[in-house]
Amino acid sequence: MPLSTRSDSSLIQFSSEMRQRRLEAGRPSYERIVKLATAHQDSLSKSTITNLLGGRFLPRWESVRAYLYAVLRHENPDRTTVELDAEVGRWRKRWVEVSKPLPLTIDPETDEPTISTYEVVPPPTMLAPTSAESVALPDVHVPMLKPRVDRSANDGSKVLSISAETALRELIFGRLRELVDESGGAVTRQQLWEFTVDGQTHRLIDRNRGIRNPSYLNASLSILTVAKSPRDEEDLGDSLFSYSYSELVGGGDNRKLRRAYELQLPLVLLRVIRPGAFVPIFPVWVVGDDTANRRFLISADHGLPEPPAAASPQERRFVTGVTRARIGQAEFRAAVLHAYDYRCAVCDLGQRTLLAVSHIVPIHRTTGISGVENALCLCAIHHSAFEQNLLGVTPDCEVRIKQKIMNVTGDNMLHYVLQAAHTRALSHLPRKRSECPSAEMLAKRFADFQKADSHP
Repeated sequence: MPLSTRSDSSLIQFSSEMRQRRLEAGRPSYERIVKLATAHQDSLSKSTITNLLGGRFLPRWESVRAYLYAVLRHENPDRTTVELDAEVGRWRKRWVEVSKPLPLTIDPETDEPTISTYEVVPPPTMLAPTSAESVALPDVHVPMLKPRVDRSANDGSKVLSISAETALRELIFGRLRELVDESGGAVTRQQLWEFTVDGQTHRLIDRNRGIRNPSYLNASLSILTVAKSPRDEEDLGDSLFSYSYSELVGGGDNRKLRRAYELQLPLVLLRVIRPGAFVPIFPVWVVGDDTANRRFLISADHGLPEPPAAASPQERRFVTGVTRARIGQAEFRAAVLHAYDYRCAVCDLGQRTLLAVSHIVPIHRTTGISGVENALCLCAIHHSAFEQNLLGVTPDCEVRIKQKIMNVTGDNMLHYVLQAAHTRALSHLPRKRSECPSAEMLAKRFADFQKADSHP
């Protein structure tokens, strides 16, 4: 299918989901994605990735498929073909939905037929880029949108049209993603309270409630979950997550969250990881209204837009696994970076946007240890070296470098970044002993490093 010049909100949402999937996978570089695709005989270029993530053109399915396979392989090289095909198959359904022709509607203001869902206007200023990649690829930014107000709320305030609200939420998600990247995964209450987009404040948290219902929006903007709280989301086993109805008189919270379900408007899930610190999970959707149990069903995956009861048990279990994994990854990353004071354990680098989290032993090989003690906070270079077993860490927290790297001469940068770290102790560890690397996990991973070192 040739590239399309569609510019509707569903296409913008699709490209946003593609960008977020890359971030969830560890933010592999475009070069890395192209390399992985080429290694598996898929055709993909950096310019194709730029167009794919830019949200201005509908990409060919072959490009989307190659991109997804590469991102998923980067996230977990041990994925089976069945697992890869299952997730890519769900994305195929999303792509088919987005590729359908836009419905012809009547603009209520002009009484003229149109397929536009919002008005694109030239932005006075672009959102500030947060990385060199953003500077090199300015077209990945979502265009600024001119909201159109079309009705009044009960309190006299104006409520945005659905199309304008959809566009605004996309802008909010884009800016929130930048904020999360800048902060290392966790954000403060003050940052959520003073959150601004294009010079306008859009508070993402309420002072006294676990839900944010701005008067100018049709539906809830965010929900907050606190461990052991009556309104905490509940594990539903082979179903999804739940969020209990509000007990407030009038049920205003319920009404707006129900509208998020009816309109399928995405929102932000704020997860408390420590007092005053939150991990935003977004976008999430309300995918069911369980009136019998007075709760809403929440999912971070949009694979089941209808209530879970309409899906098979196998589909519910699959979606639950994906949802839980994505939420867990975001929380895990934030917890590890906080434990290490946002510094690389090897070189002490403190640039948050250049930090990554490495499992010492992959989760599927652990014996119940899956917390911060089974992780290291590393800069991008040392993370890559650790993942490729070019860098190892002994059970005593000393660094070892693969012999073939140590044998290289005349490379000053290699010497400074890797060779000089050989036999040194880790330069930065968590303050809490319970969060320090597990000697048992380090021993298992170091055995893998030694095996790899025996095969140059």
